Amino acid sequence: MKKFISRYASIKSTLLLLGLVLVFNLVVFPFAHPAGLKLGILDLYFSYSVMEAYQLLDTYTEANRHTYLLVELTVDLVYPWVYSFALCFLIFLLSSKLNLSLFPFLILIVDYFENFGIATLIYYYPQKLLYIAAVTSLFTSIKWVLVILSVLIVLYGLTAKGYRFMMKNN
Repeated sequence: MKKFISRYASIKSTLLLLGLVLVFNLVVFPFAHPAGLKLGILDLYFSYSVMEAYQLLDTYTEANRHTYLLVELTVDLVYPWVYSFALCFLIFLLSSKLNLSLFPFLILIVDYFENFGIATLIYYYPQKLLYIAAVTSLFTSIKWVLVILSVLIVLYGLTAKGYRFMMKNN
């Protein structure tokens, strides 16, 4: 993986990946999951209680839940790879630290656990899987904490690069 990052992390590939992140968020997800825009989707919450998870699923029609399940098991299995590589390449370009650039892949792992949990809740609906819902909410929260940490690493890298650039040109 480290050789792959060293070889392919470039400004061009990073911009391409960031463009794909935008395409997923502005086109793919709204097209694939239109009900989620109106009703909400668990993936975008920072956290939720078991009751909140099932209240949200209750607002979905059978067709909406089927679509949500399909999105979780298709599109939302590809998207974590796209944003993880985008963040990975950004961190590598800003820091040149291979080990640090692997940090976003923790998000991918946690996101997969979250997706599996949500898919399980939807598949077994209306059966209430209280433990699965609670653990899935925990994975959702961990995912967002890791996303925030990755963004902070990127912002720190941008600030450090900007500072070095200013010091070099003064």
